[in-house]
Amino acid sequence: MQPMNEKRLHSLKLVYGIALTFIALTLLSSSFLMQYAIKRNDGDSRVINLSGRQRMLSQRLTKCVLVLELPTSSDARSQRVKELTESFVSWKAAHLGLQHGDVKLGLPQRENSPEIRALFAEMDPFYKAMVEELDRLLSAGKFDPATLHTTSDVMLTNEPGFLTQMDQITFLFDKESKDRIFSLQRLEKYVLVVGLLILAFEFLFIFRPTLLQLTLLMASLSRRGEELREANGELNERLTLAADAAAFGVWEWLIPENRLVWDKRMFTLYGIQEEDSSGAYDVWRNGVHPDDRERGDSGLKLALQGEKKIDDEFRVVWPGGEVRHLRVTAIVLRAADGKPLRMIGVNYDITEQKVAEQKQKESEEMLNLILNSAAEAIYGVDMDGLCTFCN
Repeated sequence: MQPMNEKRLHSLKLVYGIALTFIALTLLSSSFLMQYAIKRNDGDSRVINLSGRQRMLSQRLTKCVLVLELPTSSDARSQRVKELTESFVSWKAAHLGLQHGDVKLGLPQRENSPEIRALFAEMDPFYKAMVEELDRLLSAGKFDPATLHTTSDVMLTNEPGFLTQMDQITFLFDKESKDRIFSLQRLEKYVLVVGLLILAFEFLFIFRPTLLQLTLLMASLSRRGEELREANGELNERLTLAADAAAFGVWEWLIPENRLVWDKRMFTLYGIQEEDSSGAYDVWRNGVHPDDRERGDSGLKLALQGEKKIDDEFRVVWPGGEVRHLRVTAIVLRAADGKPLRMIGVNYDITEQKVAEQKQKESEEMLNLILNSAAEAIYGVDMDGLCTFCN
C-alpha cells in the first residue's frame, strides 16, 4: 500500500468531497421526489374528489328541477331555487377547473392527458345542452310548469350521457394518478440504489484505504512512542548515572503549579533522607542558610524576569547544625509568550573546595606574615630571572 503522503491525502480529500456531494444530491433528490409526490398526490386526490362530485351535482340539478314541478309553498320553492343556483355555479366552476385548473378549488393548473381531453370533448355536447337550458331557466326567473317541464326533459335527456363520460373521466384520473405514484416510487428506488452504490464506492475506495492508512499510522506512532520511551528511559538512566558519578542533585520547579521536584541526591545534599522529609519545598526553605536566603530569592526573581542566569553558590544548614556549601546552575523554560513555565537545575557540594580555598588563604596569609616579619631581605625569582615576590 502506498504511504499516506501529501499528494495522496489531497487526492483522497478530493474524491471524498465529490462522493459527499453526490450523497448530498441523492438525499436532496429523494427529498424533492417525496415532496413532489406528496404535493402531486394531494392535487390528484382533489381532482378525483371533484370529478366524482360532478356526478352528485348534476343529479342534484335534475332533482331540483323535478321538485320545482311539484306543488309546494313559496318558501320551499325559494329554497329550492337557491339550491339550484348554488349547485349550478359550483358545477360549472368544477367543470372548468377539472380541465384548466382552479386555485380557489385547490385544483392544480396542469394540462390533462390527451385521453382525458378527448373524454371531455365527447361529454361537451351533453354538458352544453344542460348548461344552456339551466342558464335560460335561471335568467328568465320564471318557474312555471311548462318551462320547468322543458328544462327537466333536457336534463333527463342529457344527464345519462354526461354521467357516463364523467365516470370514465373519474376512472382515468384515478388510473393516471396511480401510474404517476408508481413512476415516482420506481424513480425513488433508482435514487436509493445510486445512493447505496455511492456509499459502497466511498467505503471501498475512500473509507477502507483511509482506515488502513490510519491503522498503519497509529501502529507506526505507537512503535515510535515505544522507541522514544525506551530511549528516554535509557537517557534517564545515563543521566542518573552521570549525576550520581558527579554527585549532582537534579531538581525541577513547575512554576504554574509552584511544585518543586527533587531526585534522591538533592535530599542527600541537604542532609536528610527523602522518607523523613515533608516535601522538597519545605526542605529547601528550611535548609538554606538564613544569611543566604535574601540573596537567593533576589537571584531567583531576576532569573524569572530574564535579567540574570542562575549560577551561584550558597550555604545549607543540615539538621545536625553542620554547614555545607552548594553550587547551583539552572535554566528557565518559557512559553511562546515568554511566560516562565519550568526551571531545571543541578546542585552539587563544593564544601571541600571551599575548605581547601580557606586553608590556602590562611596559608598565604601566614606566609606573608612570616616574610614581612623577617629582618633579612627575602625575594624570589623565576627561571627567567624575574622577581616574583619580596618582603
